[in-house]
Amino acid sequence: MDEVYTVLTDRARELHQKSMLGKPDQPARILIALAGPSRSGKSTVGVEVVHFLNKESLTAPYAAVLPMDGFQLTRATLDSIPNSREAHARRGIH
Repeated sequence: MDEVYTVLTDRARELHQKSMLGKPDQPARILIALAGPSRSGKSTVGVEVVHFLNKESLTAPYAAVLPMDGFQLTRATLDSIPNSREAHARRGIH
């Protein structure tokens, strides 16, 4: 899997550098979304790519994962959770 993480890290770095063209004194921010079915490894891939990006940083970490776990749960599933009111309120938040 390290090869996959390396390819994705290189692509993220490339996108970040392209976003900075013509704006060298402005911090660039890019958002990268990973899509796929539940339990396909999106969070794992995201965490690994962020790890690869941040270990190269000479200053503070600059990449972060914003998970959306639970967003895909149906309202019926949320109703079955012990604190369903909070589950509904937190549905889809990072």
